[in-house]
Amino acid sequence: MKSWISILSVFLFVSCGGNPPIEKEFDSEIHEAFSLLPTRPTTEGQIPKFINLLMDVTESMQGFMHANRNDFLEVVTSLVPKLSETGATADRDQTSRLKYFSFLKEIKEEEEGYLSMLEESKYENINTDYEKIEPLLKNDSFTVIVTDLQFNSIHDFTRLSLLLQNLVLKRNFFFQLRALMLNFDGKVYHELSAEKLTLPFQGLRPLFIIVLAGQQYIGFADKIFENTKWQTHSEVLTILKIDQCLRPLVSPYHDESGRIVGDILIQDMSEAESGYLGQTITVNSNSPAKANISIKSPLFEQWPLNEKNLAVATFKQGTRDDIPTFTQTESEYSVENVSINGGNGELTFVFDIPPKNPEYEELLIKFDVIPQNPPPWIEKFNCEENDLKSFVNHTPLLTKLVNNIFSYIDDTIRLATFFIFVKYGS
Repeated sequence: MKSWISILSVFLFVSCGGNPPIEKEFDSEIHEAFSLLPTRPTTEGQIPKFINLLMDVTESMQGFMHANRNDFLEVVTSLVPKLSETGATADRDQTSRLKYFSFLKEIKEEEEGYLSMLEESKYENINTDYEKIEPLLKNDSFTVIVTDLQFNSIHDFTRLSLLLQNLVLKRNFFFQLRALMLNFDGKVYHELSAEKLTLPFQGLRPLFIIVLAGQQYIGFADKIFENTKWQTHSEVLTILKIDQCLRPLVSPYHDESGRIVGDILIQDMSEAESGYLGQTITVNSNSPAKANISIKSPLFEQWPLNEKNLAVATFKQGTRDDIPTFTQTESEYSVENVSINGGNGELTFVFDIPPKNPEYEELLIKFDVIPQNPPPWIEKFNCEENDLKSFVNHTPLLTKLVNNIFSYIDDTIRLATFFIFVKYGS
């Protein structure tokens, strides 16, 4: 698996740690010019009121128990103390908030605790109904589903697809999918095929966790998977609709001889004085200048990124406006040397700072990191619904499930958005 020449400021409008004191007129003008989506809520320390752990108890899950019951129990039960301890607060009764459910065509609460949903006698049906989980998905809830994602009807697949589209696009939930390969010894049911095949299989099969919760609980999700196989041995995909505004780091670009390209001075910016977060970069000549830009996000570790994922939009300000009014213009500015350090979730690239132009006093440049395709592991785990050979150790329709979320999106999913404000000196 291993998520400004004077450039006045590199800043973000809303940081993950709170709202910087931005001038009202400027802030409203920028938001109107960019038609920004609401920024992602602060996630630090947010704890859900309701926590639901659902276990898929269809017959196809039995093979994980038969192959190595201890391994299966470990990947499931390792979540229980994390959900309990991470979600515990002094003013709430944690036992009333964390609930366990067995998941078939109906959802049944396991009042005796999580061990009761691991009894083999419960694994006696081949059908689930994702429509039945919707009442559990409240805005202050956090739901985890352990499943092999073995769809036993197109109806079941369609219901999950529609549910995910609604949650991500309309309710500002995030959808996280984690997958690992686990030993299996049992029967695999291919109810999607015309033949309705049931085949014995011994070997490694994918086991999944689906996380569904409001975006404010992304930080909570990170904590519950720490130091478990779901962090160290699994593949991860997180999908959310709202932009994640990040604060990039900017430094001078050095050419092959070690010289800085352009007369650039970078200084720390005082938030109290400027009202912005970020840095001031002053370029004191009209000669070409370049800058190194770096931003980090855990989401970058999950997606294949290159220069095609980095969209640049330029907005110019008229020379006689009393307050900044930016209009979008065709971007002529290039980025190069785009690279990803997957271990650190860091995106770096070289940006050509636009030269001074008499037509405008300053520029506002918006960068969007936009995923083009799902991560490669999705396709690796996937097989087509009519594939009668690969289905025993692959997941039919997995790629289609992920793509279905994208296909109904009116506004592009962005992994990150950040801005550079370019103000020209004399």
